[in-house]
Amino acid sequence: MRFVEIKTLDQQAILSVHRTRDLVVRQRTQTVNMLRAQLAEFGIVFPQGVGRATKFAKRMFDGDDLDLPDNVTGVIAELCEQLLFLHAKISSYSLRMTQVT
Repeated sequence: MRFVEIKTLDQQAILSVHRTRDLVVRQRTQTVNMLRAQLAEFGIVFPQGVGRATKFAKRMFDGDDLDLPDNVTGVIAELCEQLLFLHAKISSYSLRMTQVT
C-alpha cells in the first residue's frame, strides 16, 4: 500500500485557487453557450469561442443594437455582463496562480 504525504497549508491554498478557477471557467463556458443559444433563437449567430463571445459582449456594452424585443435585449445584456465578469475573474485567478508558483 502506498501512502500519500500530507499537503501543507500553502499547497492546499494553491489547489483551492486552481479548483475555483476551474469552476469559473466552466461557468463561463455555460454562459457563452447560453448566450449563443439565446441569440440563435432570433437568427443571430456568431462563431464559437470565448474570444468571439467576449468581443460580442464588449460591443453590446459599447451600444450595439440588436433590434430585438426589449425583454430579450435585457436578458442578452445580463448574459454579456456575466460573461465579462467571469472572464475578469478567470484573469484574476490566473494572475494569482502565476504569482504563487
